[in-house]
Amino acid sequence: MNLKYPLALLISLIFTVTSFAQQTALDKTLPKTVKIYGVGGLAGFDDAQSGILISNSGHILTVTGSVLDEDPITCTLNDGQKFTAKLVGVNPKLALAVLKIDAQTPDYFDLSAAPVPVAVGSPVLAVTNLYSVATGNEPMSVQHGVVSAITPLEARRGAFVAGYKGEVYIIDAITNNPGAPGGALVDYNGAFLGLVGKQLKSTTQSVYINFAMPQSALSSAVQDILDKKTQKTGQENEVAKPADAWTTQKLGFQLAPDVLPLTPSYIDSVQNNSPAAKAGLAPDDFIVMVNGNIVKDVKALKAALERIDVADPVELLILRNDEFQTIRISN
Repeated sequence: MNLKYPLALLISLIFTVTSFAQQTALDKTLPKTVKIYGVGGLAGFDDAQSGILISNSGHILTVTGSVLDEDPITCTLNDGQKFTAKLVGVNPKLALAVLKIDAQTPDYFDLSAAPVPVAVGSPVLAVTNLYSVATGNEPMSVQHGVVSAITPLEARRGAFVAGYKGEVYIIDAITNNPGAPGGALVDYNGAFLGLVGKQLKSTTQSVYINFAMPQSALSSAVQDILDKKTQKTGQENEVAKPADAWTTQKLGFQLAPDVLPLTPSYIDSVQNNSPAAKAGLAPDDFIVMVNGNIVKDVKALKAALERIDVADPVELLILRNDEFQTIRISN
């Protein structure tokens, strides 16, 4: 019996069914994707990334990065419509950010839905704007692959170790490229599985990794941002400064010299017996947040302190020895 032609027919049928499933998934996914553009911070930093719609009123989930450092932030929907986005808030530990555009967006991923089970070997599609190929109504790029591993994230970006230590999906699609972070990982039914992560290297093998943060790690963090438990970068609307406000001198620490356009807020020294010293602040600590607000440089840190009365405590989120810690300082 000659099985050559029936076998070829079977293989052809499998490819046809798979292609149809992939196209169906993309038809569901692409309307929920967003291309994000910014000024890119300092020269040489990325100026584009990806995002996903997460509500019917224009909320967008993406990753933190230089793209969001300065206004304007431009978001282009799948149909080519362009909007200027506002930063709602961030979660620095998970490197997540939520943006808002003034638009109705009926197609979106519902993060509150029950997560879809994912196992090693599960076929997936990574939908991202890698290399910023799409600028208008062109669809995002699509890469297919499988989940190679489900493992705790042990990665770094430059000298900084990733704050999130939970499990991620390691995928064999090459998503570790400029423009891709913030894209969607979906299954062949178009169900959301996770958010494509930032460009990171493994701390154990020193190679770039391709990963996505699972939906289960995103939903509560995003809700905290929307509930204002994690506030947006910088300050809210201008408020009257207290007559007696905190300063770095009153707290008892000195910052690294402010010599760059965006000088990082590193602690240079801490005065003995000062409020900062008693609270445990130490030289080389990197201050990330002040009372729930991201401070991206020395100037932003000092401005944040000027709005806090000395009668009130100061809560600092710091990065020390590759770990985030909360330091609470009061008189």
